[in-house]
Amino acid sequence: MNDPVFFEAAQALAVRVVTEVEGGVEDRIEHGFRLCFAREPSNDERDRLRRYYRRQVEILESEPDRVEELMPVPLEGVNPVEGAAWVGLSSVLLNLDEFITRE
Repeated sequence: MNDPVFFEAAQALAVRVVTEVEGGVEDRIEHGFRLCFAREPSNDERDRLRRYYRRQVEILESEPDRVEELMPVPLEGVNPVEGAAWVGLSSVLLNLDEFITRE
């Protein structure tokens, strides 16, 4: 789902997660997960998302040009790398089968 609409939705979700929750990565993962799935993540889901987020931060710190691609409008008071990493994590959430399909 690399459609521009999904990308913009991931950006919007990232903005919500970063601006609505002042806690750390764990709190923000739970908030984003609840927004998307109306439930808390399992321990395994939480661990995978935490690792994904940390990896995104590492990649974006080594490739600063990508930061502006993911988050073209910086958020006041938010580290640009952190904001861009949340766009990546939000994209993962929006592309999960549980988000896309109703069973």
